[in-house]
Amino acid sequence: MSTRFEIPIATNGRCDVQFPDRCVNCAAAATTETGIMLAKLVMRKNRQVPIKVQLHIPHCQTCARSSSWLFWIGLLPSLLGFLVVGGLVFVAVFVGANWLGLDNYGRPQDWPSLVFGAFFGLLSGLAGGLLAEGLTRLLLLPWLGRAMLRAPLFVVQLLSDSEYVAGLRATLKNPGTQLTLMFENDAVAREFAELRPAA
Repeated sequence: MSTRFEIPIATNGRCDVQFPDRCVNCAAAATTETGIMLAKLVMRKNRQVPIKVQLHIPHCQTCARSSSWLFWIGLLPSLLGFLVVGGLVFVAVFVGANWLGLDNYGRPQDWPSLVFGAFFGLLSGLAGGLLAEGLTRLLLLPWLGRAMLRAPLFVVQLLSDSEYVAGLRATLKNPGTQLTLMFENDAVAREFAELRPAA
């Protein structure tokens, strides 16, 4: 059972967050911290303003290592799948559209076959990255266990303005005025609630 907290964010991007001095995942004594940063562009007074929220999450050594592994297991297969699948589809669509004579229509300096290839390369690269990460997670599931099932896919985290570390998910709400923290450990969530200032 996860516990959710909504924390207001000031206009300068600061938010008042104090974590208990225990690992947010296993509730052992905290020996290190895992840093996360959430960033988003929001509209304030008819202009875009960047909001950056940095949090230092207390972890034990084992859970910090698990969070690091989850990041690399998400990044490397996604990047590799994106480059390989997206690159192959880009080249195939570009060459195929050029061979079919797409560049003969309109203005030749616009390179419609290049735009066409880039569009399909990007879409298939995202799909290839998701598929590569999903397969990697299935292969590593016996060794990394529940953490693999709890963590969202890397591309999904990038597109949803959220970060996941072992035991905690942090998300920026749409207008950039609230931070949502979801704790997986209820005992740590209760301690976190006691440390929060009374609203």
